[in-house]
Amino acid sequence: MSIVPICELKPLRNDMKIKVRICRMWRPKIFGRQNQFNGLQCVLVDELNDAIEASILEADYERVAPKIKAGCIYEITQLHSRSNKRTFKVVPHTAQVFFNGKTTYKQITERPPHIPKRGFYLVDYSELLSRVDKVEILTDVVGRITAVQPLEDKTHGLRQF
Repeated sequence: MSIVPICELKPLRNDMKIKVRICRMWRPKIFGRQNQFNGLQCVLVDELNDAIEASILEADYERVAPKIKAGCIYEITQLHSRSNKRTFKVVPHTAQVFFNGKTTYKQITERPPHIPKRGFYLVDYSELLSRVDKVEILTDVVGRITAVQPLEDKTHGLRQF
C-alpha cells in the first residue's frame, strides 16, 4: 500500500496509509463535567507541510494513547476519514482522520525525513479583527510583551449585589 499525502486525503476513506509526525496532542475536557474527557485530538503534519486533525474516541483512548507520542513520526494504517467539522477546526482541511483500537502505528526511527515539528497557519495582524466572530477555524494569537506594569485592582468602587 502506498503512502497517501495529507493533501490527497478525502472524507469517507479507509484504505490508506499515511506517514506523518504527530506534532500536537491534547485531551479535550467535556464542558461542565469535572475531570471527564472526550478522547484524544492530534494534529498530524507530513513531508509536504500539510496538516490534518486526527481524533480518537474516549472509548478507544486507553488502547491508542500508549502507542503514540507527540513529536514522533509514524506510518499509520487501518484508519478512516470523515468530513471535518464545520466550526472550530484546528486546521483548514476538508477531512479529519480517526484512529481506533485496530489502527496500526509503525514508528520511523531511522534518520527521519524532513517533517516539520509543528504546523502554523499564520494570519496577518491586520486581518485578525475580521476573524473575531468567525468560528470556522480556531485562531491562536502570538504576541510579544511591550510593557510590564504592576497589577491594578479594577473592582474598587464597584457595588456588590
